[in-house]
Amino acid sequence: MLLEKLNENDIVTVKLKTGEELLAKYVAGDSATSLKLKTVMTLVSSPDGKGFALAPYLFTVDKNAELTFKSDNIMTVSKTEAKWASGFLQSTTSIKLATQNDMPDVNQLINSINQKDK
Repeated sequence: MLLEKLNENDIVTVKLKTGEELLAKYVAGDSATSLKLKTVMTLVSSPDGKGFALAPYLFTVDKNAELTFKSDNIMTVSKTEAKWASGFLQSTTSIKLATQNDMPDVNQLINSINQKDK
């Protein structure tokens, strides 16, 4: 099952045989028996119906609980695309990741420094 090298805390996407798509932090796994994940979220329709949102996979367990999935119930596993992984981290932690718009323009910084030196 696991062809791609995954490291602990990688954000992964899992497709279950039931059709559910999960995003989670990878804990451990082997291709023969199981996959262990934590902070497991599932895709749901957004409230406005125009996109997707993340919701807990299980509402009645601690959000950081480690859940074990049997390999027989998993169709595929892969590292999550960066944009979705960023959204996952922002919705499951207090971390707000910087975007390109949040970053100062390097050329403007250099020009500002050069102006001060004159």
